[in-house]
Amino acid sequence: MRSILRLLPVLVFALFLVPAAVAQPVRVGTIRVVIHGETQESVVRHAILEFHEGEVLDRATLIEALTLVEERLQKTEYFSSVTVNAVDSFQHAGTVHVIVEVEDGFLWRFGGGPIFASVGQDNLGGAGIDLGLSLGTIQQFRFLDRNAGGAGWSWGGDLGNVTSKYYDNTGTMKSVQDLGGRLGVTQALGWGWEVSASEQAQAVFDQAWSPLGPEAWTEVGVVWDRRPEGFSPDHGYRLDASASVLAPMGFQRQEADARWWFGLGLPGLKGAARLHGGILEGTLPLEGRYAWVVSGLDGIRKPFSVSDRGSSLLVASAELRWELVRFPLMAFTTLSFEPALVADFAGPQTWAVGGALRVFFGAPVFVPLRFEYTLDPDGRGLFLFAVENPF
Repeated sequence: MRSILRLLPVLVFALFLVPAAVAQPVRVGTIRVVIHGETQESVVRHAILEFHEGEVLDRATLIEALTLVEERLQKTEYFSSVTVNAVDSFQHAGTVHVIVEVEDGFLWRFGGGPIFASVGQDNLGGAGIDLGLSLGTIQQFRFLDRNAGGAGWSWGGDLGNVTSKYYDNTGTMKSVQDLGGRLGVTQALGWGWEVSASEQAQAVFDQAWSPLGPEAWTEVGVVWDRRPEGFSPDHGYRLDASASVLAPMGFQRQEADARWWFGLGLPGLKGAARLHGGILEGTLPLEGRYAWVVSGLDGIRKPFSVSDRGSSLLVASAELRWELVRFPLMAFTTLSFEPALVADFAGPQTWAVGGALRVFFGAPVFVPLRFEYTLDPDGRGLFLFAVENPF
């Protein structure tokens, strides 16, 4: 007991000392970038948004900022390893030096679905430029420059022909050809925030290539994304909000989307939840084509048309997934099998519950396969196969 009493002042001192050290203001000295590979240093520095050399901030904020920079670099999928550390200066008290070390990874990308295939290369020449080509029902060339302008800026777009399918007001599926392109810019603001603006122009034809008229979409959006991994996250948050206008008809669409990925305390067991809402304004062009296309939500599990939901939409979805097995495939990619329980709710008579199997091909393939069987309130079953991740 006497020895414990002697240690008590030390313990009390430590309880006050540790929070004080974490809250202690520090000055960022040099930011050193170490690259093992061909990536240009500017590509790495382009991702450092939360602090700069000479800035003073408390140590806890700096630690969080270092994590965000590391996650941002990892989500580019350019690197096989990323390490971001802060080292206290021996010569200048209260100063830390930041060291960012990366190693280039495999940069070819492969993907596609049942109606198209895609191939591309990221970080071309180490300059932060991504190129991609899709052939099939989707014939498209894609370009993205992650190293444009100042820190956090990127721009890109696509050009090609895409076959779009939609449900008209009678519930009949139709298809049209969209021949055109999109150009957009994004500014990452740091701490998970980014804003974007894009313009999409296209000529529209029916399935027999008869002209249906020109179209031009203008869209602005804002995103808060706090996921450590972007393709198939285990935990994190993402909030999206966007507003778009279709010219010359003045048709408008405002949407918001919230997603949450979380662990459940058991190995391999994870959950996801999503809430998607929106409002349509103006005369709907081409019947139901631009009403609602909510990935993965429908029993719902088909794209909503205006006859389904009218001019507003609110859909909640949840998924409980268990990673049954994950293993390397031909020393090239990883393959995982994940059985899941799924549920969607869009109203008292518009919901679906069921089971699913998720099959994920990891980097550099980036292909998620979905096999689902759901039941609606009337007991009708629907089997769905898709090449997309609903979350």
